Amino acid sequence: MKKITLLWSENDRRDGFRDDRFIDDLNLGALFNLNPTPGGPGKKALLSKYVTRSAETIARRCEIFQKLLSAPDAFLEQLSASTELLRDLSSLSSRRSDVETDAETALYSVKEIEVYLSCVESFHQTLRNAPSCAAFNELRAEIDAEFESEDYAVLKEEESKQKQKIELVKSVTIAVNLDAQLRPVEAGVVTIEDHPFKSERIVDRLLRRGGTSETGTAVTPLVPAAKGSSAAERAALKDAIFAILNRFFHSTIKSWSPEIHRFVLSRAQSLCAILPELDFILICTNVLRNLKAKGFPLCVPEISEEDHIRALYNPRMALSGSRMIRNDLDFDREGRIYILTGPNRGGKSVYLESVGTLYSMLHLGLLLPAERAQTALLGGIVTHFNKDLPTEYGESRFGEECKTIAALSREMDADTLFLYDEALSGTSGEEARYIAEEILRAYAEIGMRGIFSTHLHELCRNLSALNEGGVRSKIDHLSMMIDPVTHDRLFTATRGAGGGKSYAMDVARKYGLTKEEILLSQRRVLQG
Repeated sequence: MKKITLLWSENDRRDGFRDDRFIDDLNLGALFNLNPTPGGPGKKALLSKYVTRSAETIARRCEIFQKLLSAPDAFLEQLSASTELLRDLSSLSSRRSDVETDAETALYSVKEIEVYLSCVESFHQTLRNAPSCAAFNELRAEIDAEFESEDYAVLKEEESKQKQKIELVKSVTIAVNLDAQLRPVEAGVVTIEDHPFKSERIVDRLLRRGGTSETGTAVTPLVPAAKGSSAAERAALKDAIFAILNRFFHSTIKSWSPEIHRFVLSRAQSLCAILPELDFILICTNVLRNLKAKGFPLCVPEISEEDHIRALYNPRMALSGSRMIRNDLDFDREGRIYILTGPNRGGKSVYLESVGTLYSMLHLGLLLPAERAQTALLGGIVTHFNKDLPTEYGESRFGEECKTIAALSREMDADTLFLYDEALSGTSGEEARYIAEEILRAYAEIGMRGIFSTHLHELCRNLSALNEGGVRSKIDHLSMMIDPVTHDRLFTATRGAGGGKSYAMDVARKYGLTKEEILLSQRRVLQG
């Protein structure tokens, strides 16, 4: 069986992104409900492994998810069951190095090939009902060729014989000669039986009145091997039993087991290689189907030079049942870098997460959380969310943040999307504004796209100066809006609105803290 892949196009270099901190900052682990097992790959590894920069790979995966979005539940259940069988096969192969005796090796060989045959048969049946797409068609062709091959038929027949032979061994009778101190001096196998022994009840022995025990019945009650015994005693018992089985399986071990092991290695490795891909497909399909079931739109990306996204939403919050706001986003000649302003708790962080999640899903090859999305391919996603930053001894929080942004900037280029949330909030407004302007001018000259969320509304009053010098990316303003009548937060991002004014006056008017409101209330008190 040749090397199989479901998720990668033939020409994909699989170079991914250099930086993967965006996975944590954007809460992608929560979106995909990833709970890695202890000692296994972390959330970053589970997702960053499948990041692609290839339009062909993205199209291939989108075809898979489009088909699975409307596939019958029965097919997904069959695919999950086949995947679990494949997991068993992979687990057996990984545990082979733990076996210690030839008999154990023989038993593992039988079990491995049994599970391998079951995997091939299960996928053969499952893929009959698979929706037609390039990935599933290629996998079905490989599985069908294996299922119908002469090697498979011979192996299945041989496995049945060996399995039957091994399954006949249900119990062994061991003879032990003792010396005067009742110490074992000689031991040997008396019989190997095709039925287990059973315990003799005391009342049965009494009623026999000296008669012999029934064949296949122990003269004393059977006790579990682990009960009341030490680890050393259990190990000695195991070694003794497998030494007996080694003799019984001698011919099988010498000829059949190595051959089967080589077969499993050569054939099953290709099949086991797609296990992580199947896990990725099933996890992502579950998210997409849940979004569809809740009535949220999903679209296939249109790869373009400019970005025009309509009715973008936050899929993590959509699945949690939170109030859902849809926004638009454009990265074009009039604005490829945005200064995002708005009131506290007005939706800036949620909007940034929405944008970052959409581009992450684009480069994972998924359908996108929007009604329509023309998007350019990125070289990386760089995030800086103003969370608790570790600080070295003697280093201020602001200094640590400056070091972090400087390190990020050295790794960025014109194909990078940056998303900064309340950056440089750890110092005075004047210092922060100066540094922010330097950063934005540099990024604009490089030609990046991105969003700089900030409380520094003064930045937006100087857009013409920031755009001087023929920058490659024009800087524009995005504003999270407040209702002009009720002064409530609308959580909608509007391009160019607000002119960079502070939202303090909106808040002051809402709570009656303008000079006029305070004086008016004072006069009312004095009058009556």
